[in-house]
Amino acid sequence: MNWDAIGATGEIMGAVVVVATLFYLAAQIKQNNQSNLMVAAGRLGDTTDAWMRQLVQDAELHDLYHKGLRDYEALEERERRRFNMLIFQFLKSIESAWAQKDLGVLNTDQWYGYEVSIRDIVGSSGGLIVLEKVKRSFSQNFNTMIDEVLAAGKR
Repeated sequence: MNWDAIGATGEIMGAVVVVATLFYLAAQIKQNNQSNLMVAAGRLGDTTDAWMRQLVQDAELHDLYHKGLRDYEALEERERRRFNMLIFQFLKSIESAWAQKDLGVLNTDQWYGYEVSIRDIVGSSGGLIVLEKVKRSFSQNFNTMIDEVLAAGKR
């Protein structure tokens, strides 16, 4: 075998190694992306659980929440501030879920549950009042999505 043949063989082997490395890196990137999506979905679930847990564990907050949804005007000023923050916190978690839906973390079936919650909570008389108070804290696109979900619930 001459040196040209050995060099050509080396170049072929080097090219094979480069291609194999590229396939390996692509597989690692895909696996890393899937892992990141799972972590993001888990955090979103944790946020939702924490919001519901506070309502379940605090009877006074639970009562305030239901009273605020039904009759916001009947709340005292201190209760209104607390209810406002509760609905604002809910909307922030919805904003996170909406962003993750756009990234492909949530599928359509999972997002449907959030839409139902938007209609039930934000679409209530008290929820609508709070929404108007806090809308400026959210992007126009997010506000448009909320309006569309609420409008679809009325149909």
